[in-house]
Amino acid sequence: MSRPAIDPQRLKTRRTSVRLTRKALGSRVGISAKSVQQYEDGLRNPAPGVVFNIAQALGVSEEWLRGQVDTLEQSAPPPRPNLFSLVSSILALSPEDRAALLRLLQSEPHPAG
Repeated sequence: MSRPAIDPQRLKTRRTSVRLTRKALGSRVGISAKSVQQYEDGLRNPAPGVVFNIAQALGVSEEWLRGQVDTLEQSAPPPRPNLFSLVSSILALSPEDRAALLRLLQSEPHPAG
């Protein structure tokens, strides 16, 4: 088997430390819980785009997830959109598009907390 695209142990450790089930992580990333399990067990390698999405969902860099840096402190968190920019973009939408966005946001499951 080729070298893993990610460190399976880091994936599992980080997922459990942020209290996500395999199913919840899969939902955030757009993959199945079975795929998450196979990545954690080192049975399959995720595609580069999936690695990016997993890193985003777990709040770590791809480099950390791949084992290329040693500590989370070396792992720059994924960039977050500027809040002002985001709000400005939403306000620039037409009333119909804002209503559609609101409906979409209300239909998404919200994390407990």
